[in-house]
Amino acid sequence: MVVVTKTIAPSQIEAAFHAGIRHFGENRIQEAEAKLGQLQNLNPRPTWHLVGHLQTNKAKTALELFDIIQSVDSIRLAEVLSRRARRAIPVLLEVNIGGEESKFGLSEGELFEAVEQTSRLPNIEVNGLMTIAPLVADPEEVRPVFRRLRHAKAHAGGVESWAIFANELRCFPFVEKPADCSENGVVDKCVVIDCVFRKIGVL
Repeated sequence: MVVVTKTIAPSQIEAAFHAGIRHFGENRIQEAEAKLGQLQNLNPRPTWHLVGHLQTNKAKTALELFDIIQSVDSIRLAEVLSRRARRAIPVLLEVNIGGEESKFGLSEGELFEAVEQTSRLPNIEVNGLMTIAPLVADPEEVRPVFRRLRHAKAHAGGVESWAIFANELRCFPFVEKPADCSENGVVDKCVVIDCVFRKIGVL
């Protein structure tokens, strides 16, 4: 489970770390750069995930800051990361399952070719697919989206499927079982936003 810490103060991130959280996600390069500089003393070092849109001109900085890039939304971005990387970098391919105009990501039709091409790039490890859950009142409304992601995963070489849940989707049930937040096997792993902080009393 990855806890997204956008807009969360470093002191609160440190409190979450001491409560047992080891994977953190940020969605803005500039904000992450400032925070990580203040959290260098955390031991063992947390794993940092980039979950927000990444512009190609910020690829070098992203590679310096993050251990995993979850938001590779084009073959071109993967190629830029491959050229600039000095080590193997795990990535997730972002899929816009819902076809929402406001979101980035590969279409389902582009996915097979994207997996094939990015998997051959030096220093790129395609670890899975990622999609962002639509913001809806009823969590049941997003299940078809995750089923489609799972189906897409089956046609993309069996990579893992990840989903980002906002607190509006009442992700507390997922927090109860952080090692298995894939309720009913809909997705393999999940990313949650601020419900973890509420659960452990940081917010």
